[in-house]
Amino acid sequence: MTSTGSGDERERLVLEHLGLVRSVAARFKYRGESLEDLQQIGTIGLIKAIDRFDASREVKLTTYAVPFIAGEIHHYLRDRASVVRVPRGLQDRAAKTTAAESELASELGRSPTIGEISERAGLTPEQTIE
Repeated sequence: MTSTGSGDERERLVLEHLGLVRSVAARFKYRGESLEDLQQIGTIGLIKAIDRFDASREVKLTTYAVPFIAGEIHHYLRDRASVVRVPRGLQDRAAKTTAAESELASELGRSPTIGEISERAGLTPEQTIE
């Protein structure tokens, strides 16, 4: 049960702790989402923390709120992540293939063949096509 009081008190606490939300959201700014979006999601976590906060437990609201803020952002990022996971080996082959294709195109002045790319990347033609 919360001991934060009325809606006015809740609003005051939210406004007072927006800097904390910005600070936590900044930790996630290199995850491909805008900082503003992360701050909005983090504010939801702050509101949840305020609603559940119990001052009688002798814990600071900021200490209590950080896991809620970070958790909301984690959930948001997880939900937006790709469902399909590309195997690491396939990612490595794709990187080799792309690099080889780029190098050969520069050297040859034309698009390289699958065989040329395969040879440069050290892969079989089947791996290159994959």
